[in-house]
Amino acid sequence: MHCRDCQYDLSGLTAGPCPECGRRFDPADPASFAAEPGFEHRWRQVKIGATLAVLLVALAVWCNATDAGGRIWLLIPITGVPGLLAFFGGIPLLRRPLSPRLVACSMIPAVVLVGAFYTLAIHMYLSLGGWPGNIGNAGFSSALNLHVKIAQYCFWMPALALFVTWPIAVVVFAVVRRWQAGIHYLGIVAIAWALGFGLTELGPDGFLYWWWD
Repeated sequence: MHCRDCQYDLSGLTAGPCPECGRRFDPADPASFAAEPGFEHRWRQVKIGATLAVLLVALAVWCNATDAGGRIWLLIPITGVPGLLAFFGGIPLLRRPLSPRLVACSMIPAVVLVGAFYTLAIHMYLSLGGWPGNIGNAGFSSALNLHVKIAQYCFWMPALALFVTWPIAVVVFAVVRRWQAGIHYLGIVAIAWALGFGLTELGPDGFLYWWWD
């Protein structure tokens, strides 16, 4: 049991102010203290960040090698590197372990991206009995055409948001002191999208050629 502000060890103490910084806590109220000191959960984030960096590099190398989308693989480092900078830059600002709910929310754009992409691939294969033999939507059913539009929207709108609103959000979170820990979550948003984009490049060749053409 540790103080949420200064990480002072509160084990064995009764409810009251933290001896180090004065923040009040109550052993009966888990929300009033941290279960572990900040250093430990910060170190855990460093290890997670290093793992994510390795995954981003691996996906970028893979996408460059397959080259299904030309130089589009550059979107991985373009979004992933700023994401890693925000991720690592936000670690010293974390006063408590990450919120699973906020982490899940941070990953929504990436999950939607991957889900829309691969459900379209499945729908297309089942609808056409294979991959399109030509560029465009010739021979597509109305349902498949609608699915194509939805997938394209889910694919590119988050990317646009990353390029336009994400940098602004980082600046705002950095300026507003009580929001500064949110920079770490913004890093998760960008990293998750970069990883999600990389995962789309692992799709079937026939579908990828149609998608990028």
